[in-house]
Amino acid sequence: METESLVELNLGVTPESAISGAVLLQTEEKAFLAFNAMRDTTRPAPHGGFYKEDAGTAVVELVNEL
Repeated sequence: METESLVELNLGVTPESAISGAVLLQTEEKAFLAFNAMRDTTRPAPHGGFYKEDAGTAVVELVNEL
């Protein structure tokens, strides 16, 4: 029986929360996720964390590690 698992990826960027434009492209063998990416700046935000800046478009290949 196959089990599912979740692996957290540290890509150095996060999806932009104000835009819902993520796209999943999938074939029988490969899967890619594209999204508008944001990265932390060095400017502290008033409520914790840091302000974010545009990092372009991220494309992530999802690989099955069997």
